[in-house]
Amino acid sequence: MENEEYVGREAQEDRLRMAVEQRVGRALRTPADFDYLVMKMKHDEAELVSVSTLKRLWGYVRAAGPVRTSTLSVLARFLGFADFEDFCRSEADESGFLSQEQVRVTDLRPGDEVRICWQPGRTCRLRYLGEGRFVVVRAERAKLHAGDTFAAVAFRTGHPLYATDLRRPGIDGARDYVAAARHGLTAVEREERQGDD
Repeated sequence: MENEEYVGREAQEDRLRMAVEQRVGRALRTPADFDYLVMKMKHDEAELVSVSTLKRLWGYVRAAGPVRTSTLSVLARFLGFADFEDFCRSEADESGFLSQEQVRVTDLRPGDEVRICWQPGRTCRLRYLGEGRFVVVRAERAKLHAGDTFAAVAFRTGHPLYATDLRRPGIDGARDYVAAARHGLTAVEREERQGDD
């Protein structure tokens, strides 16, 4: 039983790492990536985690022991949850780390479209622009508007949408946006661009 709890926590830590990467719009693989995350947390006026702790959590350097729950809670709050336990509860019904329906930026070509849905009855159609950026083609009952552009790394059912560097025509500055924070996206569909390469 103790081993099952450890495996469960390890899976939740994996999910948390993936969610943080989605939130900041990049994989954390180099020292510069960890510096970027700390800078992003400062910019958002979030609680901070040291670069060395982040490197241990991501396995960039060897950890002497398990990561403290308090550290995981800081990252969970950065994602909009009350703490790590709240983050874990947010997908208690999920059967695995990666859902069956997913679209990664690396799978897309400019012009491909992605349709995403979340509760209650919200739908967006997005067109991939290239270099990790999307434009909203159509939005129904969502805070996103047609013409908005943003960066994202993946769309997965059961997981929130983390849209970074969101820009809206006629409004100065960029923002970050989280959709479906509690229950995740309910549908993700990819439509490839038609025509010759």
